[in-house]
Amino acid sequence: MDITGLRIGNFVSLKLLGEFETLEEIWVERQIKVSEFFRAYHHPEEVEPIKLTEKWLMNFGIDPSHKIGISRRFYALGNLHFEICPESIGVYFKGELLCFIIYVHQLQNLYFSLLDEELEYKKIL
Repeated sequence: MDITGLRIGNFVSLKLLGEFETLEEIWVERQIKVSEFFRAYHHPEEVEPIKLTEKWLMNFGIDPSHKIGISRRFYALGNLHFEICPESIGVYFKGELLCFIIYVHQLQNLYFSLLDEELEYKKIL
């Protein structure tokens, strides 16, 4: 995994476990440290991004807001709206399309960039 887009606090998956872990440190030697079960340093090849799903959105407290037709589903959190697309999730801020994201860490970074606060994981599902 290319770790240049990661920051402390991002969720990633260790290939060994397949479960998410929280990034604790990023070293110049391009190694990272994650919390929970493995408290060791890992090479980027041992880590993979987590696909952003509707379940992840809900676990971050992002609620289903409405459906348009059969295939268009939206979620909302304040001024942020998320449209579920086949291969990605469209992110709207104050009604304007900002970007499309695929991974959990991209959502975490975007939220922090826009609102200057961490996105809280609530584990609803």
